[in-house]
Amino acid sequence: MRFGFVPFDKEPLAARDLSVQPDALERDPSRAEWRRQNEPKEDYMKLPFYLLVLLGLAGCVAEPPVTTTTTTTTTRETVTTGPARTVAREILVTEAPPPVRVETRTVAPGPGYVWTSGYWRWTGARYEWVPGGWISRPRTTAVWMEGHWERRPGGWIWVAGQWR
Repeated sequence: MRFGFVPFDKEPLAARDLSVQPDALERDPSRAEWRRQNEPKEDYMKLPFYLLVLLGLAGCVAEPPVTTTTTTTTTRETVTTGPARTVAREILVTEAPPPVRVETRTVAPGPGYVWTSGYWRWTGARYEWVPGGWISRPRTTAVWMEGHWERRPGGWIWVAGQWR
């Protein structure tokens, strides 16, 4: 006679009934119920949580600067990401941007729109002109600060336009 619960695989040798065949043990309803309740189960409900945690940690990365050299210019790009998934990208271009083009403004599509001037975008090998256009004001007091190229030691960086 045993007192308390002892898992079948941890049962002392002396307490085992050696006259019972292994197939009979598998058919024993009490043993089958115990196995069903105590076998490891795959919990699929936890999987989305673990994926979110993994993706959240993957966003906290700081990449080393990448330096690309061509025949006429050198570009240094630094990418930094933080927990809020913001990406700050600073590209240092040794070649000065061309003069800004004079553009003709079209008629505003409606009240609350602001004109954004065109600018020179660095493609990694050369400058490419991006034409200006109209954008909707996010709130009535918002002021658009134009993007511009700024001189830094060793080259030029692009400061993107933003609402203030």
